Amino acid sequence: MNIQQLLNEKLSKEQDERKHEPSGCITPSSLGQCFRRQLWKRRGEPVSNPPDERGLRIFKMGHTIHDFVYSLLPEGTQTEVEVKLDDVLGYADIVTDEMVIDIKSVHSRKFWYMGRKKATKTTPEEGEQEAVERFRTDQKDNILQVMAYCFLLNRPMGSLVYVSRDDWCINQYKFELKDWTTEVTDELFILRKFWENGETPRAVPRLYKQKDGKYKECSYCQFLDTCTKKEND
Repeated sequence: MNIQQLLNEKLSKEQDERKHEPSGCITPSSLGQCFRRQLWKRRGEPVSNPPDERGLRIFKMGHTIHDFVYSLLPEGTQTEVEVKLDDVLGYADIVTDEMVIDIKSVHSRKFWYMGRKKATKTTPEEGEQEAVERFRTDQKDNILQVMAYCFLLNRPMGSLVYVSRDDWCINQYKFELKDWTTEVTDELFILRKFWENGETPRAVPRLYKQKDGKYKECSYCQFLDTCTKKEND
């Protein structure tokens, strides 16, 4: 009996069952990504690089952590809230009267690296301002996602909760919508223009900038092969 094979088959089946028709809407969870990647997802472009077996296991761990965090919340707390307004559709993890909270599970190395970066509105200690800006650059897609939910749901505050997959330690960061409204609306404006004009944006990665100035986003893109072929044609 091969337990690893049984696990992989189970996760593959669950992935197939979750597949659904594209909504044709902008998804907040994609904000901050390469614009081509976002537009292709909205159009329902066939995926050329689906998640591999390891990727499916990581996704499953993320779902498990979400479910456990939900179980800790007071009865009546809104979770998995559908957020639909005009051409934007997403699901907010946790919504309260004052705040939208999004949960992110990350591996421990990234968790402890991020833990050295403060992202709250409190005045950083001397020498930490650079770390604050680095955090807001590195995690900009996560911040834009939760801020988009705040914008659409009219909540003044958003929070990101990062959970270490290895030891379930938690760091929580808060952001005020007023500091991010312009970036959210600018992102939506650009995406809508591409959509209305029927354009395919240039392939310009925007996430996970490395020390050499290159971006690691492409290596995680579900359209990598299709995009590479288009660039080489």
